[in-house]
Amino acid sequence: ALLPAANGRKILQGGGGGGGGGGRGNGGNERARGDILAGVVRLAFHDAGTFSTAAGNGGMDGCLLWEEADNGGLPDVRDLLAPVYEDYNTWMSLADFWALAGITMVEAAGGPTIPFQYGRVDAASCTTDAGRLPDAEQGHAHVLEVFSRMGLSVRDLVALMGAHTLGTPPQAVPSQSHWPVSLESE
Repeated sequence: ALLPAANGRKILQGGGGGGGGGGRGNGGNERARGDILAGVVRLAFHDAGTFSTAAGNGGMDGCLLWEEADNGGLPDVRDLLAPVYEDYNTWMSLADFWALAGITMVEAAGGPTIPFQYGRVDAASCTTDAGRLPDAEQGHAHVLEVFSRMGLSVRDLVALMGAHTLGTPPQAVPSQSHWPVSLESE
């Protein structure tokens, strides 16, 4: 279901968990909401994170290689958003929709207001995306190189890595299995 956020935009409310009601006292619903929020932010970044300033391609284009291990769990997020996108697909690209969904989730998590511009074009194929996301298993030098390729600073890297504290990581991403933080109140 879509719920109004404090900023007037609509946000997704997660289901699941135990019992009725969706208030803060319901840990299952809070965990589900946090996982949805984190998944949408992750989906948006994984689409944008393939950008290369040198090659001039990749980036936010509505295309992900679903079979790559780094994208584990994201087909579920895509499937969750698909019925919502049906209402917008005649006038908004999937890339724009994922970008706006990610921005909305950052704001719903208490993050900054992020300006949004329409105009992204969906890719016909994801051929440039393979292997472009950072691999935490390769260490900090590799992660810095990948973010530099995207034209991002160390400050940007720190902010984006902070997004890993949202939700519960999918088990399909073993390098992130050490992130125990969620929005669930303990």
